Amino acid sequence: MEETPQKPEKKLNPNREKLLQLSADAKSLREKMTQEAKDADTAIWWQSQTLNAILLRYFYKVPEGMELGTFHQWKAKGCMIKKGEKALTIWGQPLRAQRAEQARAKGQEAPAEDEDGGDYFPMCFLFRADQVLTPEELEAERSLRQNAKDKREQIKEAIEALQTVDLDTVL
Repeated sequence: MEETPQKPEKKLNPNREKLLQLSADAKSLREKMTQEAKDADTAIWWQSQTLNAILLRYFYKVPEGMELGTFHQWKAKGCMIKKGEKALTIWGQPLRAQRAEQARAKGQEAPAEDEDGGDYFPMCFLFRADQVLTPEELEAERSLRQNAKDKREQIKEAIEALQTVDLDTVL
């Protein structure tokens, strides 16, 4: 009996592993809250919550109404991510939906449903509004840096303007 060669297992991205674990926890929370619901409306509400919504609200503790965006979305608004900030990782739009959206934007027909890779969900990295510097904040920082630089230049010029005095001739 011949053994069929098996593909070596692909090592998962650590961010994806963490997101898979968080998603499993979110599913458990959704099921638990649905089971413990005191009325049908509450149970239906919990069942209607997406994993991303649960991740953002209960695991990442994003306040309701807080603006979220990808790096490119914030950059397009003229904002800059603060140094050292970490992105919130959620599930992105499935590739099939992305391809259909791109095709519609080009005025083409959406690709067939049975194409490979359609059910793959990529990761999406989001930043909260409090993790970015707005254009106004960036301008204020630049202004502060420029003022400090100007002050250093003035001090340097004042020091250079001082004349050395020969103490032997004064005394």
